[in-house]
Amino acid sequence: MHSEQGSPKHRGASAFELLLIALWALWVGRAFLNFDATLWPSGRELGMVIRTHYIWTLLPRCGPCMLWNGFVNGGAPAFAELHGAVLYPLVPLFTLLWGVINGTKLLLLASLVLAGWAQWWLARVMGLGRLARLWTAAMAVVGGHLAGRLEHGIVGLVLSTAACSLVIPPALEWVKTGRRRSALLLGITLALALLAGQAYMQLTLLVGVFPAFALYVFDPHCPRRRLGKGFIFALGLAVLLSGVFWAPLLHFLPNFSKDIDPDFVAIQPLEYLPLNLVIRSVDFYTTPTLGRLPYPYLYTNYIGWIPVLLALAALILAPRAERRQLYWLLLAIALVYLCASATLLRPLEALFPAFVQSFRYLSVGSGLAVPLLLALAGWGLTLLLQHLQARFPFWLAFWRRSRPLNGWALLALPVLLYALGLAYTFGQNWLQTLKVPPEVSQVLDRLQTESAEWVTPPFGEHFWTPPALESGLKLTYVVSPWRWKGRSYPDPYLRAERQSGFFYAPDTPAALEGITMVEDPAQAYASVLTPAGAAACQATALGGQIDVTCDTEAAGVLTVKEHQWDGWYAWLNGKPVALDRDSEWLSVSAPAGQNYFQFRYRPWDVWLGLLGTCVGGGLTVYLWRHPVRDSALLLRLDVWADGVWAFVRRQGARLGTAWRGVSARDERRLLRLALGVNGVALLAFGVLFLLSLQRGSSKNDFVLQFMRAAFVLSALVGGVGFWSARARQRRRP
Repeated sequence: MHSEQGSPKHRGASAFELLLIALWALWVGRAFLNFDATLWPSGRELGMVIRTHYIWTLLPRCGPCMLWNGFVNGGAPAFAELHGAVLYPLVPLFTLLWGVINGTKLLLLASLVLAGWAQWWLARVMGLGRLARLWTAAMAVVGGHLAGRLEHGIVGLVLSTAACSLVIPPALEWVKTGRRRSALLLGITLALALLAGQAYMQLTLLVGVFPAFALYVFDPHCPRRRLGKGFIFALGLAVLLSGVFWAPLLHFLPNFSKDIDPDFVAIQPLEYLPLNLVIRSVDFYTTPTLGRLPYPYLYTNYIGWIPVLLALAALILAPRAERRQLYWLLLAIALVYLCASATLLRPLEALFPAFVQSFRYLSVGSGLAVPLLLALAGWGLTLLLQHLQARFPFWLAFWRRSRPLNGWALLALPVLLYALGLAYTFGQNWLQTLKVPPEVSQVLDRLQTESAEWVTPPFGEHFWTPPALESGLKLTYVVSPWRWKGRSYPDPYLRAERQSGFFYAPDTPAALEGITMVEDPAQAYASVLTPAGAAACQATALGGQIDVTCDTEAAGVLTVKEHQWDGWYAWLNGKPVALDRDSEWLSVSAPAGQNYFQFRYRPWDVWLGLLGTCVGGGLTVYLWRHPVRDSALLLRLDVWADGVWAFVRRQGARLGTAWRGVSARDERRLLRLALGVNGVALLAFGVLFLLSLQRGSSKNDFVLQFMRAAFVLSALVGGVGFWSARARQRRRP
C-alpha cells in the first residue's frame, strides 16, 4: 500500500483531495475572507484571547523588546504564556503580514483547513476509501467542536483543537508501520500542539488519546521496544522543537496564579457529555440543563446522528484482523470523555488540589472525541459500502470504457450531504463577523496620556482591548485568565467608568455612551521619590524597551510601574546601574538633576530555549534526510536508547517479581533501586524548595505540596518494605 501511496499518480490524487478540503474550509469560513479591519470575528472574549498577538507588532519597531509583554496589567514575560498561542508559527506570520485582526481571521481559516487535513490524514492511515476520507474531513471542518468555540471568540481553542487533532494520524501510523518519518512527524506535530495554547486540549491528548495506544503493546507480534523508543524519541523531539516556549515557561511557572473551581461547576457530568454530539439547538445550549453552564462554547460538539450511526456500524462490521484498531478508537474516545468530565483527574485532587481545580473548563477537551468518532464513522461507511456491494452487487458505468462506480456509494451520497448540511448550518451561527464602529477610537482618544501611564477601559468589556493596544495604550485592571502570584496591578492614571452595566459587543450605539473618565494624577508611570515628595518623569515604553527622563532637585529613588523580573537591566546616562531586585516594580537610585534612564529586558531563558529549538530543528532535518544506519552518532544514540529501554524493562520486571516473591539477591537490588529513586526524588524536591524561596513564590503553599509529596514517597518506601516482608515470608519453609 505504501508503494502505491508514494507513486506520482497517488501523490497527485492526494494533493487534489487536500485542495478540495482547503477550498471547502475557505467556503465554510468565507466570512473571514473580508479583510476590513473593522470587521472582527464574533465572540465577547476575542479581545482578551488575541491580545498576546500584539507583541509581534513590536518586532519591526524595536526587535527584542517584544520579549516583554508590557501591554496589560503591569507586564509579564511574553513567551511564558499558557493561554495564548503566541509562539505557534502561524501567529507571528499572519500578524506581521496582515496585522492582528486580519491575521486572526486567517488563523481561524487555517485552523479549519488543518482540522480537515488532520481528519483526512487519519482516514488515510486507517486505509479508508476516497469517499470516506473526503466526507469525514468535510465533517471535521464544520463540526461544532470548532465553530462552537467562537461563541465566546476563543480563537485559541479552535487552533488548539486542530493542532491536537493533527497529532493523532502520525501516532497511529507509527504504531501500525514503524516508519522513521512517522516518528519524526509525530514529534513535529506534537511540538506544534504544545505551542497552540489552551492546556485543556493538550492534557486531553496526553491523558486521553495517547494511553489508548497501549492496546497495541499486547499484540504478540508488536515490537514493543521499537514502539517505545519511537514515542520517547517523538516526545523528546517535541520538547526540543518547542524549547523556546518551555524554557521561559518553566522559569516563570512558580509565579502563575489561576482561579480554581473546587466544585467543578463548569464541567459537564460524564453521562451527558456524549449527548452534545447530536444536540443542535442553540437555545438549548444557553440554558443551564444537563449539568451545563449557559455558555455554548464549553460544550458544543455537534456532528449529528448519521456519523454516530455509521460509527455503530463499524462496531458490527469491523473484521477480526483489524479489531485492535477498533478497540483503540473506542478506548481513546472513552478516555477522552473520562478526562473531559474530570473523572480521571479527581483522584489526584487530594494530592494536588490547586492543580486539578485549576482546570475549570475541562469539558472543552471533549472536542477531541470528534475526530476519533468521525474516523470510526468513516470506517463504518467504508465497511458498510463493502458489505452491501458484496451482498448486493450494484455497479454503475456512465460510458463504455469508464471505471465502474459503486452504486451504493452514490445512493449514500445524499444522506452524507444531508448530515454535512446540518452540521454546516449549526456552525454558521458563530462563523460570523461583527462591525466595530469608528466611534470606539474616539472614546479611546480620551484615555491618551502625555507619558506611558496605565489606563483602564470599562471593566469586563473585552472589545476595547484591540483598538486600545493599537493606539499604544497600556491597560491595567483588565480581565485576564491568569495572574502574577504575589504581584499587584498598577493603579490607573485614567479610568473609564460606565454606570449602565456591561456591553459584550460594540455593535450597538448604547455601548459607546454613558462613559465618564476619572483621573488620578498621583498614579504616574515613572516618578522619583525624594524627601520633598514624588516628582513625575517623562517616559516612553515599548514592551521591554523603556526610556525615562527625570529632572529633580534632590536625589531619590526612581520607580517605574512595570513588573520587575529576571532579565531586566538598567542604565543611567549610558552607564549600567543596579536594579532593586526586592522591589515589585523597576526601581533604581536617581541622583539630583536631569538624568536619562534606560530599562531593557534581555532574558536568558528565551535564548536558551531558542537554542533547543534550533537543535531540534537541525536534528529533524538531518534525520529526515539520513537513515539511522548511515550515521555513527545516531547508531550510538540508538544503542543508548536500547539500553535505557532495557533498563526500564528490567526495573519493571523486578517490581513485578517483588510482588510475587523474589530471591535475596533480587530483593537487595529492589531495595537499592527504591533508595536510589527516593534519593533522587528528595534531591529534586530540595532543589524545588530552594527555588521556591525566590520572590513571587508562596512558601506556605510549597511546604504543603512538599509534605504531600513526602507522604507519597513514604508510601512508596512502605510499599517496598511490604513487598520485601512478603518475599521473606514466602521463602520460609
